[in-house]
Amino acid sequence: MIGSDTSDTFSPLDILLPGIELGFYSEDDFEMLKASVSAGERKEENATLYEDTWKSIMAKTGVEQQYALLSVLEMGMENKVAFNCYVYQSETRKAAHF
Repeated sequence: MIGSDTSDTFSPLDILLPGIELGFYSEDDFEMLKASVSAGERKEENATLYEDTWKSIMAKTGVEQQYALLSVLEMGMENKVAFNCYVYQSETRKAAHF
């Protein structure tokens, strides 16, 4: 299951949550991201904190980690969605299926 038990919807944070168990980032990193989202990303005074927090999480989430998170999402959605993931190979200048 993806998302809250009490809601029919989920947020990008729900997609990133398994990254804690998978060891991609710490629970503290995730809680800081959650707090910055709650503070309101559109408020000018919080924009820098919001952006820096997202950058910190994404810096720890490479291609392999993103693929793993999407795989967890697929399973949580009971394989009702599918993702095609590609990685750019500079030596051949082509995208290869990941």
